[in-house]
Amino acid sequence: MRQYNPSEMASFAEKNNERIAFAIRASIFGALLVYGVFARATGVNHGSFEAAALIYGFTTLLSSLSFLWPRRSAILAYAFISMDVVCLAVVVLLLGTGFGLSPQTSATLPVSGLIYVILLYASMRYRPILVLYASFLFAASIGLGFMLFPLSGIGASAAHEEHLSHFQLLSAIVFVLVTAIVFILTYRSRRFLSDATRNAARAAALARYFSPDVSSELVEQSADTKEHARRRKVAVIFADIQHFTAMSENMDPMALGIFLSEFRSRVARSAYDNGGIIDKYIGDAVMAVFGAPNSKPDDADRALQCAMSMVKAVSEWSRDRRSAGLPSIEIAIGAHFGEAFVGIVDDGVMMEYTVLGDTVNVASRLSRLPRTLNTSLVVSDDLVSACRRHPVSTMLEKVDAQHLPGRQNPLDVYRLRQDQ
Repeated sequence: MRQYNPSEMASFAEKNNERIAFAIRASIFGALLVYGVFARATGVNHGSFEAAALIYGFTTLLSSLSFLWPRRSAILAYAFISMDVVCLAVVVLLLGTGFGLSPQTSATLPVSGLIYVILLYASMRYRPILVLYASFLFAASIGLGFMLFPLSGIGASAAHEEHLSHFQLLSAIVFVLVTAIVFILTYRSRRFLSDATRNAARAAALARYFSPDVSSELVEQSADTKEHARRRKVAVIFADIQHFTAMSENMDPMALGIFLSEFRSRVARSAYDNGGIIDKYIGDAVMAVFGAPNSKPDDADRALQCAMSMVKAVSEWSRDRRSAGLPSIEIAIGAHFGEAFVGIVDDGVMMEYTVLGDTVNVASRLSRLPRTLNTSLVVSDDLVSACRRHPVSTMLEKVDAQHLPGRQNPLDVYRLRQDQ
């Protein structure tokens, strides 16, 4: 499935609403035509009104050309709204004149209610200022009619004129209230669309560096790190290349970059395939985490399976390298299970979603033991004890408790069996 970028999403939403607005415009024109036909059938001839309706129909047809525009234009939106509002104002004034009403009284006729429809489809362009502009233009157009035509009724009876004049204040109040409501709704809709597209852009950027679960959580979280920091049980894996410093000493920088990319892709795939995330890369070291952003009952099991998968992936890669006449590769992995801080660390400029605490430190120190224990993988007894289904006896063997730098008490550990 194609992934649309935020600008395409916004353009698609605006283009779709443009089609809906055109359908509404066509409906208004249809209503005007029906009224014109009905008026003629009853013997009433409003030539001026019919001319104004035809002008509106022409602008409706013209608005369909906006679908051919390569990009949505604000000027285009204002132009079509201007034509709609001015045409409606002319229709109202001409219809009122036909009934012998003064311009200010003409604004109370039911046809003037079409301005609310225009305001509504103006709001569909997600431009709150456009709504205010349409309201102001309609009021100004009617006001201009006050100056161009007599202020008293042309042919209506005084009783009719006085009766309709009572609705002028009510019409004005309703007009102001509807304008305010539509403006607020448009503003909120635009802000919602803006937030949605911004979050989509942020999610797209985060997806390049995090798993979908983590990127989704980061998008939903605010910048308040205290609010979203948590303490939870996690399994942490550190994996790096044994004797990497000596290997890289004489390597070309370009070749070194390609080499590290191949290594990272293999170990990262093992983490992703088993439901983990890559917390960070530090040179040749890779830190994988299970239990963040969401804990699962089998986090420890999947972490151990991931570590075994990393060993196998690097072993196969090393065999391919030897076949190509390149030096073999040995991986060193340390894994631990325990409580840690999980959340966002923010320095005011950059944010990092990470896992911190003693559990991370222990896993890092365990990754140094494979060199001395003649193995590729060392895991803590805490991780083994947290596992639910792995047959430890067939994969791992317990060794003497190990003293880790910075810790007073020795730690019970297991190593990968030599026949694995």
